[in-house]
Parts: sequence; structure tokens; C-alpha cells
Amino acid sequence: MKREWYTEWINSIIKPMETDMLISIIPLFLHSNKNILQLLTNGILPSEIRRRQTFSNNLINPLNDNLYQKLINNENGYKITPQALTNTITPIYKKHGNKILQYQADKYNFNNQYKVNKTIANKLATDFIAKQYPQIEQAQLNNLNNIESRISNGFKSQTEENDYITKLSQNQSKKFVIIASNNVANKLLIVQMKTTYPTYRIRKGWISRKDARVRPAHKLADKQYKAKKNLINIDDNFTVGGESLPYPTGGTKPENNINCRCVIGFLFNEKENEIPTS
Repeated sequence: MKREWYTEWINSIIKPMETDMLISIIPLFLHSNKNILQLLTNGILPSEIRRRQTFSNNLINPLNDNLYQKLINNENGYKITPQALTNTITPIYKKHGNKILQYQADKYNFNNQYKVNKTIANKLATDFIAKQYPQIEQAQLNNLNNIESRISNGFKSQTEENDYITKLSQNQSKKFVIIASNNVANKLLIVQMKTTYPTYRIRKGWISRKDARVRPAHKLADKQYKAKKNLINIDDNFTVGGESLPYPTGGTKPENNINCRCVIGFLFNEKENEIPTS
């Protein structure tokens, strides 16, 4: 459970994957947010008119049933679909998945027996989106409130409007990318460990980044699960933040998974951990 590897792991494995994912994901959020803004202004009011006009509640009130229904039904691409997200991250999971596995193989000095091909990458992406999409969908609905609140004051120029939508999209993309990158990294490490050491009793622990951004529940998890006596079996779940999850970002509660940067560490190479094969 040493921590010396952590900086190298983040810089050489996680950050490059996050960069590739951001480049691919931001256009999806940007397109969606632009369409939401267009929806709120009925798609007919240019910025100059919008800047000078006071809107009626029927036009921009986020409680307007018609607007919400259009967003929920995804008319004209107002929402980011699960398939669009899956298609976007699948090639990134394939590219960086094998880097994750090779890093782990080099760290523990064993042959990398598990490979991430296109089929596996697509399954990883599909499974992740299926679990996380309700949170993503809710975030998209929340945008209706955020954008409505902002445009009610009007934009001074088209540039200001574009900058606002771009910044909003980037912030949303970063939250998605952090959890998507960490999720696949932790999941692949578990799969590889079990593939490489099928006869060993592998135990795992929870490691946070130990900085001011770590949420209280994850600080507690780091403290609880880093002690050798408290490590759990690789197939067991951690109990963190009021839910059971197999690895960091493997749960469903937004407050427990969004922006989580924690990782798992393993203890597996001690003789007393070996499971008899007879």
C-alpha cells in the first residue's frame, strides 16, 4: 500500500486519458447547452433582442411544463444520449485501457495477460454509462435552471453568451471525465489482478489523494481501509458514504462518486495469502 507510485500514476496514466476524453466529450455538452439556450428563447430571439427584452414567465420559467417536456423527450437533441456518450468514450477506453494494465504489470513485475480490445472497451463504456446516466440526465435537466437564470439578466454581446455556454460545458465535461477515467482505471485493475493471480487471495484498500478536495467520507475510507488488518477481499465491497461499492466511482450516489479521484491499492504477494489449489 505504498504511495510513491501515485504521482506517476496520475501524470502518466490518468491525466492523458482525461485530456483525450475532454477533447471528445466537450462538443457533446456544448451542443446540448446551446440547444437548451435556444429552447429557452424559443429559438427565434437573437442576442441583441434578448439583451434588451424582459421575458415573460411563460417563455423562460424553468417550471414551464412544455419546456421540460421538450427537454425530457430530447426533441432536436437537447439531451446527450447514452449511445452518444458510449460511442465517444469506447475508443478512449481501448486506447488507454491497455496503458493502465501495462503500468500495473510493470509495477508488480508480472506478464500482462489481459487486453482491452474494442469489444471489451465497448462493454466497459456501456456498463459505466448505464450506471451513471441517471446522474448525467439529472445534470442536463439542472441546466435548464442554470441557463434560464443566466439569460434572464441578458447577455451584453454574442461573445459573452458563447463564453458562458462554453464555460458551462467545460465544467460539466470535467466532472464527467474525472469519474469516467477513474472508474475504468479501478475496474481494469481489479480484473487484471484476478486474471493474473487466480489462485491468490487478493485484498484491496481505498486510497485517497489526501488533499483539501477529498470529501469527508473518502478521508474516512482512506483511514479505515489502508490498514492491513482492514483490507477487504477483492470481490467484496467497500462501505463508503452510505453505499456499498466495489471500487471508488463504482457506486450510484452523486455525492459519493462525482469528481471522485480515489483509487484502489492491492496486497496479494504474501505467502499466507495464497489459496491452496488442491
